[in-house]
Amino acid sequence: DIQSILDGNTNVHERRRSAIVNRMYALFYEWSVYKGKKVVGGHSLFQRFEFWRAGWNIIRQNVWLGVGPGDIPAAFERSYTEINSSLDVANRLRAHNQFITFWISFGAVGWMLLLMILWWPVYKLNCPLLTCFTLISFLSFLTEDTLETQAGVCFYAFFSAVLMAVRVK
Repeated sequence: DIQSILDGNTNVHERRRSAIVNRMYALFYEWSVYKGKKVVGGHSLFQRFEFWRAGWNIIRQNVWLGVGPGDIPAAFERSYTEINSSLDVANRLRAHNQFITFWISFGAVGWMLLLMILWWPVYKLNCPLLTCFTLISFLSFLTEDTLETQAGVCFYAFFSAVLMAVRVK
C-alpha cells in the first residue's frame, strides 16, 4: 500500500483497473471540477477548452481580417482577461488548434485561403495516400499548432511533396 501511494495512486482500486479506465475516471473528475468550480488548472483537456474559448473570443472580435500573426500573444492576453479565465497566468497559452490560430492570425479570408491551399493538391491529384495524409494532418491540427513549429512544417512539407511527386510520375 505504501508503494502504491508513492506511485501516485490515490485510490485502492487504481492498481487493479486498466490504464484506460483510470484515465476515464480522471477525465470524469476533471469534468466535475470544471463544471462545479470553473477551475481548469492542471487538467490538459479542459485547459485546451479554455484556450479555444479565448481563441473564439478573439475571432468574434476580428472575424474577417484577424489580428495578424505578430499580435497573437497580446490578443490572447487580452482575451483571457476579457473572458475572466481561471487559468494561471503561466498556463495561458495559444489556441493549440491550427485552424483557430490561422483564423485568429489571418481572419476568415485567410483561413479559407489556407484551407484551399492545403486541400487543392488533394482535389487536383486525386491520390488516396495524399488524401489520407492530409486528413491525418488535419486531425493533428485540431489539437496542436502543427504548422507553427519547424518540425511540423518540415513534416507536412516533406510528406506532402513526396506524396505529390509519387502521384505525378
